[in-house]
Amino acid sequence: MSSAVSNPPISNYAKTSQDPLTDVVRRGMVAMGIAGLISTVSTLVLLMFIMYRMVFWRRYYEQPIARNQVLVLIYNLLIADLQQAIAFVISFYWLWHNKLVGPHPMCTAQGWFIQIGDVSSGLWVLSIGLHTFINLVMRKQVPMQAFIAWAVTIWVFCIIVSATGPIKYKEIFIPTAAWVNYTCSLWLASTAVDTL
Repeated sequence: MSSAVSNPPISNYAKTSQDPLTDVVRRGMVAMGIAGLISTVSTLVLLMFIMYRMVFWRRYYEQPIARNQVLVLIYNLLIADLQQAIAFVISFYWLWHNKLVGPHPMCTAQGWFIQIGDVSSGLWVLSIGLHTFINLVMRKQVPMQAFIAWAVTIWVFCIIVSATGPIKYKEIFIPTAAWVNYTCSLWLASTAVDTL
């Protein structure tokens, strides 16, 4: 008896699953994975740089930059963007296995990162806009306690919104036609650039 774990047949997966990947989807996933990897690395470097400056602020600034609300808003937006970038890096997993199937634990992870990244990045961009409006148009400063409460509320809301579907339906994340079409459009765009 073999100790290797066999993959369930494709019939156990959603109809939108692909096993094996088509050439167009494969090329689109390569573009998506590379973009996600570049985004993940650059965002992580920027987050670490900002965190370093927040921790060792006395070497560079007269006041702690962690109290700079605009910087904190941007930092949170970067965390949201990092989650989206990680979702695209997971494309390499599907390329390695030459399939895109769901329900599957990696499909769930990818879906989770996309979901929370989409929701949180949208809310952080909205928060940056509102904060800018309050500061520049209304000429008011947001009290620090209210600012912290708002930041915590955003993350709690994002977690609740992103977790509700998976908790209720368990296997909610599966490959979608939109996802497959997105990878195809990436490949077509890269092909069009190559021909210019």
